[in-house]
Amino acid sequence: MDNALKTISTTEDELRVGNYIAVYGGRDLEWLRNGGNPDGSKGEFFTEKTVFDSPYTETGVLYVDWEHGEGKSVDGPTGPGHHDLLGTIDWKTARRDPQGLWVERVLNRRNEYVRALENLVQAGLIGTSSEAIPEKVVKKSTGEIAVWPLMRDTLTVWPAEPRMLSANVLQSVKALSDRMPSLKALLPEEPPEAETGGGLAGEELKHQIVQLRAKSLLLEIG
Repeated sequence: MDNALKTISTTEDELRVGNYIAVYGGRDLEWLRNGGNPDGSKGEFFTEKTVFDSPYTETGVLYVDWEHGEGKSVDGPTGPGHHDLLGTIDWKTARRDPQGLWVERVLNRRNEYVRALENLVQAGLIGTSSEAIPEKVVKKSTGEIAVWPLMRDTLTVWPAEPRMLSANVLQSVKALSDRMPSLKALLPEEPPEAETGGGLAGEELKHQIVQLRAKSLLLEIG
């Protein structure tokens, strides 16, 4: 399922984008970090029964940042930090359907990072990752997430196959990668196939996406 951010509308001040903040059924890769669930299964997942309500959803204010605000380091700034807010979720747009929980976000186009990321959003290279109130999360032994009280949302590098990038988008990624190092995961080690007319079949592309997700998480752990 392609759940990259989709552009809905644009004004001088705002970029409105939307996707599923939670998708039902798909097990994540948390088992690479924690070794699996108590029942022996691997991965955690949302269902149509998952409770997302929280004090933040009640007020309708959930902030959006970049890569969970991990862009600052002891050596200085390497990208947007926890307090570099890119926008907010418009909770009035939240709706549940058979696939998951859909929301729209209003991003501030006057923010330098939003301006920098806009082309990558348009290219379908930016995804999202929700953040819940940690002490109120409830998970079952099967990996099912019963309660996920939403607190914040983050924009993240969507693990697309680098060889599918157009030359123009690839140049945008390269230009931004020093300021936002997580974008380097999108850079190919070889010239992109898109420039020579190549590409990948659907099943191979899915396999590449899974590999990139696993690689990114393992690098984070290690």
